[in-house]
Amino acid sequence: VTIFADQTHFLSPQSKQAKMMGNVKLSTDDGLLLRTEKSFVDIDEKTAKGDTDVFIDQDDTSFFAKSYYFDMNKKIVTLIKNVKGNLAKDLITADKLVIEFDKIIGKDFKNVHSFGNSSYKTDQYNLKANKEIIYRKEYAEANGNVDLDFSKDNKRYHVNTYHLTMNLENKIIKKVTAHGNLIIKVDNSTTIKGNHGILENDLLTVFGNAVITNEKGNILCEKAILNTETSDIRVYNSKGIVKRN
Repeated sequence: VTIFADQTHFLSPQSKQAKMMGNVKLSTDDGLLLRTEKSFVDIDEKTAKGDTDVFIDQDDTSFFAKSYYFDMNKKIVTLIKNVKGNLAKDLITADKLVIEFDKIIGKDFKNVHSFGNSSYKTDQYNLKANKEIIYRKEYAEANGNVDLDFSKDNKRYHVNTYHLTMNLENKIIKKVTAHGNLIIKVDNSTTIKGNHGILENDLLTVFGNAVITNEKGNILCEKAILNTETSDIRVYNSKGIVKRN
């Protein structure tokens, strides 16, 4: 790591801790550049932190935040307040964001954990949550008033729930599991409500006080399976049908 600044003040002649001020630029051999106005650097611990606006850039990754903590040993970057930016082509916003990298800082991420009002947007989907989002290369999890919009096999889905997990393959959704106050809309023509549900391949299964709403009316049941390709619906333990006039 190389660090430049207009002013550098070591805490003592023997200290490896320094306050750096004015046009602070921290760069790594792998190409990551951190720009800010103030930074407190611990050379032995290989950490840097600050509470002034920070900009981070590397290839197609860039972020902005109001404060930061950079642990170079653990390859972890923590950004706090008004966090926004992109990780490769994925757009991210959060109140707080912790990114853990695998081998190269700024490139091959291992884990992304956002806190507070967060969003994670890719070419296929837009995931939002007001508590947290945990994202790995083949898995994502969201908690707290979760909202998911995505397209799959020429179908448009809108999912609202409390807790949601996604299984991913090459950043494409393969399976969605949701729990708590679940509402799923398919192409704005069919809405299914229930306690929890699973979407995998072409089958959407919803359990627990399920209500299916379409142009024909409402179907009340304990379990419902919608074939999103054929629009066929299987109903289990039906509690009644309310037809539209």
